[in-house]
Amino acid sequence: MKDAKRQLASSSSSKTRNWCVFSFFRTPILIEFNENMHFTPGLTPKRRVAPKALGRLKQRVRELARCVRGVSLNELIKELSRYIDGWRGYFGHCETPGVLGEVDKWIRRRIRAIVWRQWKRGRTRFKALRRLGIGKDLAAQTAGSSHGPWRISMSPALSMALPNASLAKLGLASCCPAK
Repeated sequence: MKDAKRQLASSSSSKTRNWCVFSFFRTPILIEFNENMHFTPGLTPKRRVAPKALGRLKQRVRELARCVRGVSLNELIKELSRYIDGWRGYFGHCETPGVLGEVDKWIRRRIRAIVWRQWKRGRTRFKALRRLGIGKDLAAQTAGSSHGPWRISMSPALSMALPNASLAKLGLASCCPAK
């Protein structure tokens, strides 16, 4: 501290300087936690994505994947993948992969529902399902269903017609970090 006193012009400025330095070291250090990451309860807590952050992700995916946007499937997947890559870069170190897997399932289901809406009529849906390798009976049953797109998106016919591998082949990114 003597060196600091020598460099300062007056004794009053050196007292002020000393007070600032000492008060800095006396104050407790506050650690700021990231609001987007939470921890699971228990003996060995694990990092998990905060519920608010998951809600924001779903809201953003809903905005990007609206059925009335009028974009092609390739363009939609490209935009979604760009957002998901950034999200995974931030939340990829989460220690609860089950949550990320559920988000992946939800996004794929949303894409299947959009594709189902794009096919519009029963005849078009039947032809598209047949073209994608679905049997005649299952395609007819699914195309003639009165259920809505969200419910149909989990049907066996649509899951076989647009499997996870084909969506990944189109470029859909996964929320789960690669191992």
